[in-house]
Amino acid sequence: MLTDTTRDLVIRQIQEVLLEDLDDESPVPVTGSEELVGLGLNSLTLTRLVILLSGRFGADPFADESASIADIRTVDQLVAAYEAVRPLEQRV
Repeated sequence: MLTDTTRDLVIRQIQEVLLEDLDDESPVPVTGSEELVGLGLNSLTLTRLVILLSGRFGADPFADESASIADIRTVDQLVAAYEAVRPLEQRV
């Protein structure tokens, strides 16, 4: 059974949030090195993204303050934060 990687899930969720926010039909290309602000995420859309991702993964990497959302600048950094809290049985 194929399982999406944390990267795939985070990128897909970013694209969905941006599509909703930008009212655009075309997906935003995301590879990982992009800055979140450069993609068009502002504080409100980033908050919405974190809520959605935390629900998807069943954990919030920022809840216990071991990681700070203020230190997350790129897609790769966001992926790493969620990879750290994703249950092992869900990882690829």
